[in-house]
Order: sequence, then C-alpha cells, then structure tokens
Amino acid sequence: FPFYDEILYNKDSKAIRSIVYLKKSIVNTSVRKDFIMKELIPKIEAFEGEVIVATGTSCRHQIADFSQRKAEHLIDTLWAQLKRS
Repeated sequence: FPFYDEILYNKDSKAIRSIVYLKKSIVNTSVRKDFIMKELIPKIEAFEGEVIVATGTSCRHQIADFSQRKAEHLIDTLWAQLKRS
C-alpha cells in the first residue's frame, strides 16, 4: 500500500483529508510581503521542475499572481499519481 493510504486518501469513502493552519500574527504583514517578493517568488521563478506543490490556498494564489508559474495542492498531485497507477 502507498504511504498515504488511509492517511490522506480513503479509497473506500474516496475522501481526501487535508488541514490548513494560518499564523495570524504574520498574515498581511510587511514581513510576509517581503518574504514573498524577495524570497519566495525568485525561488519559484528559478525552479526548473515541472510541478510546484503548495498546500496553502494563499500560497498558490500568490505564486500565480506574482510569477509565471502555477502551483498545485499536494492532494491534487497525489490524486493525479493515483489516477495514473
């Protein structure tokens, strides 16, 4: 069985589990904006891989909004691999 069987994906119920946690003290702050613009986006632009995975909704939107790349959720990546196997 794959490692995610019954952890992230339940094949009987076809349920996919995920969790999101936002640390409110850094959301919408200048520190976060600086990190996104000066650290994250340059690394995303330089990344040569085909798939970028980001679990956070805001992370995926920021990558799409500020770079020429698209990020997908880990669950979508795993689901695509499940469908291929």
